[in-house]
Amino acid sequence: MQIFRYNRSKKFPRRRIILVGIVVQRWEALRNLLCMALVFCCAFGSLRSESESREKIVVQAPGDSGQKDDVEGGTSREIDLDNARERNRDLSQILEREASVRVQRYGGAGAYSTLSIRGSNPNQVNVYLNGIPLNNAVSGEVNLSDLDVNAIQSIDIHRGTATMLANPTIGGAVNLKLSDRSCANRAYIRGGSFRTFGAGFFLSDARNFETGSECAREKETRKGTAGQEESRSSWQMSESEEDAGESYSANRQFQPRRAPGSAGPGDFWYSLGAGGEVSDQDFLFRNENGTPVFNTFDDFDDRRKNAQYRKGTFTGTFGWFALGTRWDLLNDFFYREHGIPGPGSNQTEKTKRKHLRNTTGLSTDTRAAGWDRLRFKSRIYYTELRNHFFDPRQEFSFQFPGSKSRLQQAGIHLMPEIHVPEFYQTFKFLFGNQREVYHEDRRNALDHRLEKIPTRFRNQSSIHFVDEISLLQGALEI
Repeated sequence: MQIFRYNRSKKFPRRRIILVGIVVQRWEALRNLLCMALVFCCAFGSLRSESESREKIVVQAPGDSGQKDDVEGGTSREIDLDNARERNRDLSQILEREASVRVQRYGGAGAYSTLSIRGSNPNQVNVYLNGIPLNNAVSGEVNLSDLDVNAIQSIDIHRGTATMLANPTIGGAVNLKLSDRSCANRAYIRGGSFRTFGAGFFLSDARNFETGSECAREKETRKGTAGQEESRSSWQMSESEEDAGESYSANRQFQPRRAPGSAGPGDFWYSLGAGGEVSDQDFLFRNENGTPVFNTFDDFDDRRKNAQYRKGTFTGTFGWFALGTRWDLLNDFFYREHGIPGPGSNQTEKTKRKHLRNTTGLSTDTRAAGWDRLRFKSRIYYTELRNHFFDPRQEFSFQFPGSKSRLQQAGIHLMPEIHVPEFYQTFKFLFGNQREVYHEDRRNALDHRLEKIPTRFRNQSSIHFVDEISLLQGALEI
């Protein structure tokens, strides 16, 4: 019995060691399984986060200076008119809110308005329409009420010298930029006191001969983005939906929305804007009866006469990309007929004036024009103004109660640019020439010509050179 006990007690430690070894082996296998499961979860989570981040990250490759949009250095300010609130104001109301800009209005809505910057005279401020000068040698200044905001996309205000605008200036410059590759469609109706009523519309589209309308694709892209965000928030997508999402993300990556100033082969775009406005402007005012200081007892409230006006505008642009060059054609037409009420208490009844202006321009933009560092831009334009002053009762002048005038203005701008990206430098040149021809004849009360004034003309040539240095990835322009 003792030997049997001895043998059992001798074999017991061996079984315990074997049992402990089996437990250790099973624990190592379980640990390996847990590690594999943890690695799989981490890999799955990283793949899922990578797929999500692939749709959120936007990669932008840096381009050279020849591919960037035109940027004017100096003390300039850009006003974006995409805000609907800005569309409800006329040009004078938009500009007068800017610092160092003063607008002088000589009446109510639609009245003659002038612009001055930093205390300068109105005839020292140049106004441009897509780089086309609107000032002339006869009047010198531009009436802001003759410009429609409906088709304008942005306004550049230069408080100093405008380097790449043709005519030299002392008091600054304002460049009105028309809509460029826009997808906006709008219409408006407005009214006010003194039987004021106005209406207008604006239509635009950007298309490609092969892919169709870019505006329609943009709408589909927005709808697809909204639907994809909703499906991603539910965290339940099948493999086919995930593949579709990946293909949509790839399409969005390789077909980005172009910048406003860029264009590619087969692209063309257009915009049409028109509007009209009428008003009587027969407001009440204090009539001093010709004695403002000596006798105030004969003053009385009177209603303004012959202050009515009616005007109409039409602006059209058409652009296309062909032969490696971007072509932009514009035409801006304005017509205005208004009465001239007379100074103070000397009101008129039949004196009126008709004003017509039509501006046509064609501009080109060629990047890498024979040399990858050369960008060549050009512009030709023609503007014609016609004014007809008619005073049948000779309420203004007894000798020459009427006149007719015609002003023709034509010019050309050549603007080559040489880009040196190694030194972050751009050399810009502008060679411009402009010719103005003025015709005028004086008329009698029956609107018959009495005298023809000799034709006058003026030639103006300008050469500009700008050395532009871009620092801090374009944040600082010198």
